[in-house]
Amino acid sequence: MLFAIGSCGWKTWQEHSQEGACKPHREEALRLDQETAKVHIPLVLPMDPAVERLSIWQPEIDLSLPDQGASEAAVAEAYRVKRARAGKAAQVVMDHKDCFDKHVISRAADVEKSPARVSRVDMPQAATCADGWPSGAIGKRGACSHHGGVAHGAPWATLNF
Repeated sequence: MLFAIGSCGWKTWQEHSQEGACKPHREEALRLDQETAKVHIPLVLPMDPAVERLSIWQPEIDLSLPDQGASEAAVAEAYRVKRARAGKAAQVVMDHKDCFDKHVISRAADVEKSPARVSRVDMPQAATCADGWPSGAIGKRGACSHHGGVAHGAPWATLNF
């Protein structure tokens, strides 16, 4: 019986000791992940799998309309910065796997597998007439009425790796 009490006390001490050792790593990974979430990639849908993959914990998703006017280079650079920050959070998790659960480790591994750079960005397409006519009346009543109606383009950019 004394052995059982001693064994239980030893296990409790070990768990408490590990928790103390893991707490700074968990806090650092969470802080880095929160910094990653602050990096906005213009013109890219926040639910794009390439962007979602760059979070260890699920971020809040901003579904506001895309910011217009960003260049392909700006979109690619924002992805690069976000991926670099996410990589730091993932590295903390992977360096201290014993401090994190399987789900967090799996998400960190996904971040590490993500490409570091975008090879090409397909920019959003402006609305045109259905037959391709570039009408200056789009947005007004009757626009493209003789050209098959308005064909709305994709409002979000697409990342290609």
